[in-house]
Amino acid sequence: MKSEIKGRNLLLTIGCIAILFDLLSTVFSIYTFLKEPSLISYTISQGIFRLLIEIALVIFCYKGHAWAKWILCVILAFSSIILLLQYTSSGSFILLIISIIYLVSGALLLTSPYIKEFMANQNSK
Repeated sequence: MKSEIKGRNLLLTIGCIAILFDLLSTVFSIYTFLKEPSLISYTISQGIFRLLIEIALVIFCYKGHAWAKWILCVILAFSSIILLLQYTSSGSFILLIISIIYLVSGALLLTSPYIKEFMANQNSK
């Protein structure tokens, strides 16, 4: 039972981190494109769409759906790669930190036995 609680807490932490950093990266992108008004509306709409998708995936992961876990991991991996590419061009250290956090979160989501046990118990309900 303790491992199931650890899995729930870890899953919720990863979900909150993904959502929080998604918000931060959207704000950072808006700040970057302040001089291009046409790109700001695109960036805001893209950020809102991505945020809604991530919230839905975290909810489905919490309910025990393995497909949502895999999709969330793919999104975290792609986001990490994109942030690494942005880091190489901008040199912003915060992008590197967020990219590493995305990679670690995705790896934990895939490999943690606590999350696997929690999701299996949620799926059997």
